[in-house]
Amino acid sequence: MIVNDLKAFIKEMNNNVFIVGGVDRKKIDYAIKKIYDFSQSNGYDLRIIDFELSSFDDIKNACFTSTFFLSKKLVHVKNFELIKVKGEDEKSSLDNIQVKDIVELIKNLDTDTILLLSYDGQIDLTNQISKIVSEIGCVANFSLTKQDLPLYIDKILNKEYKRIGKAEINYFLESINYSTEQIYNELEKLIDYTMDETRITIKHIDDIVTKTLESNIFKMVDSIGKKEAHIALSILNNLINQKEPELKILGMIIRQFRLLYLMKIIDERHKGMIEEEILKKLSLDARKKFIIRNLRIQNQRFNKQELIRNINLCLDTDYKIKSGNIQDGKLALELLILNICK
Repeated sequence: MIVNDLKAFIKEMNNNVFIVGGVDRKKIDYAIKKIYDFSQSNGYDLRIIDFELSSFDDIKNACFTSTFFLSKKLVHVKNFELIKVKGEDEKSSLDNIQVKDIVELIKNLDTDTILLLSYDGQIDLTNQISKIVSEIGCVANFSLTKQDLPLYIDKILNKEYKRIGKAEINYFLESINYSTEQIYNELEKLIDYTMDETRITIKHIDDIVTKTLESNIFKMVDSIGKKEAHIALSILNNLINQKEPELKILGMIIRQFRLLYLMKIIDERHKGMIEEEILKKLSLDARKKFIIRNLRIQNQRFNKQELIRNINLCLDTDYKIKSGNIQDGKLALELLILNICK
């Protein structure tokens, strides 16, 4: 069984294998507490293992070794990253071996043992471990949809007696690129940073929220469009201080100008095209409809010829860095920004 709300989860408490994860940390903590309370009231021995610091044998021994006085046990494996959503570059053959071992362990688990696997982040429901647990136990995936996020933010801040407007919520979400994994940590930072202040402002968000590379590049290109070179250079400096590689930054700038150019062509030649089709043509995530609105707003700062010129200047800078004509990547990007802002 796969559930995503607490009421449905509580109905599944008679299972002995659980996966608990997602991005709604309050629900994750509550679900884990419910399992702890159940095991404690029924005389289970609690064994907590940190996956990052343990081996498969540690998990196996915890599951199949009983004490003299207690045979019933709850084994909680924290930070169980085998079930997290991974990019292709994160996957490894070692993961495949570990997954097979865990799947076999779950299949052979004693009925007097509760196995709880938890991970604070997005869960890969296509993973073999997630599949076997969903078949014989319960997978609690406490995720948030993009539509849930504004209400979720408002709810979290209200509990801390803080208020935030719609414009500030949108600005906050765009700053973290609508990342459901970042949202809770960044809200906690905002709450701590504002202390006794009850109103969250855009300045607060700028001061403390860690912006994604995409949102920083968007802001940089926006500043370039306004001919505010000092702001664009400040953003560039912050990105380099955050150890972002110069060529990666340049690649993102090129990508942004290309998206703006393609968006302008689509709006000129395909008026009335639905958002899903536009995102497909732009090779963007179908869930990120907000990007279309942002591109259209930003496109007001550039005409088609300027975009073509900017793309060519970026490509010329890319060539000069890669060919060694300019050794200092930071200097090359600074010159590029100043050149575009002329």
